[in-house]
Amino acid sequence: MNVHIKENAKNFHRFDAAWTPTVVVSNSDGKERYRLEGYLSKDEFEMFLEMGLGRVAFMKKDFANAEKHYANVLDQHPDSHFAPEAVYWRGVSRAILYDMTGTDMEAPEERTLDFTQVPHIAGVPRYMYRSCLQAAWSMATGLARRDSVAVLDGEMRVCFYAGVFRERWRSRYRPSTGMLPDPRVERQPETRA
Repeated sequence: MNVHIKENAKNFHRFDAAWTPTVVVSNSDGKERYRLEGYLSKDEFEMFLEMGLGRVAFMKKDFANAEKHYANVLDQHPDSHFAPEAVYWRGVSRAILYDMTGTDMEAPEERTLDFTQVPHIAGVPRYMYRSCLQAAWSMATGLARRDSVAVLDGEMRVCFYAGVFRERWRSRYRPSTGMLPDPRVERQPETRA
């Protein structure tokens, strides 16, 4: 929709456009899902639209499709300023898919772990805390060595884990879907015969 402030002030104010150009990505009901104020290069604008499509899919609870849109941002332009946000929301999407289907959050295409047998802390598999600390350590050592590639890699991985941890923390009181152990129920220690 193209809205000119003088010709259609009602729609201009509907979207609270304080700056021009303002680009709003909305769902089919017209509800705003993602916003941009100002100009971007062609490549950055494409990434903005991809992020907007991811947000629309996420809000429709189509988490697999949302994860694909966020992955496209990272595959096409990993150096985009949208990349950290895409990594974060990709982590949130994968955490939700993990809860729904039991897929591995770090490698959803792999089916090697039985997550009902993996120890969890606050709804997150315990091994992921170690992976997050390794990513943070990699980022810190990269900073010390002035290695921008290591810093970027560590930052992206920390953003991913932040999304995972946030979503798993938020869902800790929701009933389990049956795919994973219910974090509200204390597990009994295994006894050895």
